[in-house]
Amino acid sequence: LDRGEITFNSSGALVSPQAKFGLESANVTGNTVNVAYTGSTQYNSAFAAISQSQNGSPEGDLNGISIAEDGLISASYSNGSSVSLGKIVVANFNSAAGLKQQGDSSWTATADSGAARLGEAGAAGYGTIRAGSKERSNVDLTTELVDLIAAQRNFQANAKAIETNSAMSSAIMNIRG
Repeated sequence: LDRGEITFNSSGALVSPQAKFGLESANVTGNTVNVAYTGSTQYNSAFAAISQSQNGSPEGDLNGISIAEDGLISASYSNGSSVSLGKIVVANFNSAAGLKQQGDSSWTATADSGAARLGEAGAAGYGTIRAGSKERSNVDLTTELVDLIAAQRNFQANAKAIETNSAMSSAIMNIRG
């Protein structure tokens, strides 16, 4: 947006601006916003704040955000105040085994799983949220160890081939003598 000026005549009636301005972004162009200034008036004096109020708390900086077991997201500030920002809902399914895996950690509902039923964490039938905790490993340790042993054997075989090649090259050099 650009700076602008609203002008009123001596009786307080609106003189300008035009009631349209354009908005453009990287993805959308040509949007026009119509603003209705028709009800705006001004007295023949300089602008001044007539009223201001404060909630009694001093200014505070954001210290952190926390998530409770029931999904409540709270922001805490350096002035000691805390504000609830929202709540995380959790989903439950008739059959969790019927969910279809999408990638490593995403799941999609299917006809076998049934539709998602949303609810509050901690309510009957829904689990709790453990913010800040780590999930169990999603790696199959047996498969990874078998792959590691196979890679080690391949490395040993390649090292033996290089050693044999070096010994043969040395023997050929000694024969030519």
